Amino acid sequence: MLLPALGTARAKARSTCCLNNEKQLGLGFLMYLDESDEYFPLYAYAVGSGMTCWGNRLVDGKYVTIQSFVDPSLHSTSTHPQNYNGKYGVAYTGYGYNYDYIGSALGDGFSSGIDEMVPAKLSDLKYPAKAYLVMDACYKWDLGRGYYRVYDKQSTSSVGQADPRHNNSINILYVTGRASATKVQNRFEPYTDIGYQVDVRWTGGNKKLRSDILARY
Repeated sequence: MLLPALGTARAKARSTCCLNNEKQLGLGFLMYLDESDEYFPLYAYAVGSGMTCWGNRLVDGKYVTIQSFVDPSLHSTSTHPQNYNGKYGVAYTGYGYNYDYIGSALGDGFSSGIDEMVPAKLSDLKYPAKAYLVMDACYKWDLGRGYYRVYDKQSTSSVGQADPRHNNSINILYVTGRASATKVQNRFEPYTDIGYQVDVRWTGGNKKLRSDILARY
C-alpha cells in the first residue's frame, strides 16, 4: 500500500515544482515587458547563422535562471541543465511558448517573414487573464523531451505539442502570471479540452489586421 502512495506523492511534488517554475517564468516575462514597451519576446532570434529561443533571451537578460526551465518530469538528457548552454540553449526544456499569437503574429493567418518578427504587445490583449503564455510541451510526441514552443492545434507532424505529463494535467502559465493545472480527458487529444487556434485562450483577443501589424514597425 505504501508504494502507490509514495508514487502519487512524488508525482504531486513534480507537478508542484513545475508550477513553481512557470510562476518564476511569469515573473521574468513581466520584468521583460516592463523594459520592452510591453512587447513580448519573439519566440526565436537569429544569432549568426543559427538561432536562439525566447528562453535564452530571458536567461541572458537575467530575468530568470536556468533552473526555472528544469521540469523533473522530463527524462531526456537534452533537458538536463548542463546542456542548456550548448548549441540549442533551452530549446528542449519542458515549457512551450505560445508562439503563434504571443511570440509572433503567425497565428493571424499570414505568411512567414515579417509575421515571424512581430510579437504581441500586452496592451493589445483584450483578455490577458485568459491567454496562454507558456505550458507543458513535448517535442512532437517524444514524451520525455520538451520543446520551446507549443503549437495551437493537434498535429502528428508538428513540433511543440501540449503535453499532459502530470497525471493527465497540463500546467499552464497565463499572461497575467497565474499558473495552474488543467485536466484533460484524453492524454493524446489535449486540445479538445484546452481549445485550439482562434480560441481566445490562444489569441488573448489579439486578432490583428495585417495593416495594424505593419503599422507597429
